[in-house]
Amino acid sequence: MRGRWHRVWWGLRQEFTWGYEELVEGRWMWWVNVVAYRIMAVWPWLARTYGAPTSTRSFRLVTKRGAVVYYRSHRGDVQGIREIFIDEIYRLPSGIAPVSMLDLGANIGLATVWCGTTYPLAHIVAVEPMPDNVALLRRNILANGLSVDVVESAIGPTSGVARFSVTGTTNMGRVTSDGDIEVPISQLGDVVARVRLEPTLLKMDVEGMEGPLLTELNPEWLQRFSAVVMEMHPEYVDVAELVRAITDQGFSYTPSYESTTGYRREKRERLFLRVS
Repeated sequence: MRGRWHRVWWGLRQEFTWGYEELVEGRWMWWVNVVAYRIMAVWPWLARTYGAPTSTRSFRLVTKRGAVVYYRSHRGDVQGIREIFIDEIYRLPSGIAPVSMLDLGANIGLATVWCGTTYPLAHIVAVEPMPDNVALLRRNILANGLSVDVVESAIGPTSGVARFSVTGTTNMGRVTSDGDIEVPISQLGDVVARVRLEPTLLKMDVEGMEGPLLTELNPEWLQRFSAVVMEMHPEYVDVAELVRAITDQGFSYTPSYESTTGYRREKRERLFLRVS
């Protein structure tokens, strides 16, 4: 528990500092929402009671770099801003500058916006199945003037329809046999074919579907990309098996860690770069 409280306190400091230093609009509501997010992280019962995605009310942030983000007070949205805009989990090594991107598991478009306003991306394909998330994804795309092809579906080895579990955290929905809603599934190859320019970045956060995409399909499809940032979910997949599948396609592998004072732990995001 002491380590957990330490991470909460450290995270609050970073989130408040980022709000003060980097936001030109939406600072006060950001601070209110991160306090609620951190409290719910310590007391999960509060998250179950008050953190479910029941409200469609959105808030607006504008960063000093000019990125515009519409988000909700849901834990998933706040956590996503934390990871993508503060921790910068999708920042690539110096010298890597993709011109297109495939965003599998786009959610409300946070990675799409951050990457689209950080790298010279001329085209993005963003895939997301949840209707409420897609509505905010489209709003964020429009607000930032990005060229994005939105695919409103889940992703899978084959096309069709599936049940999709809508959890209390808006960035953790996944395809399951007993899901809450029915969503279309797009076949991976059809979606990859929509990406028109190279070098291409693949961002993948699909809550366990990374397993079937890399084991049920021939992973040669990865050769279409020059860089891959993938969140792997060990509760659903064999991480070591997936890392081998990707590196066998000519990628180098870099695990990632997060550190606070006295604490260090492995993160789920893993970076793969094509070996020249």
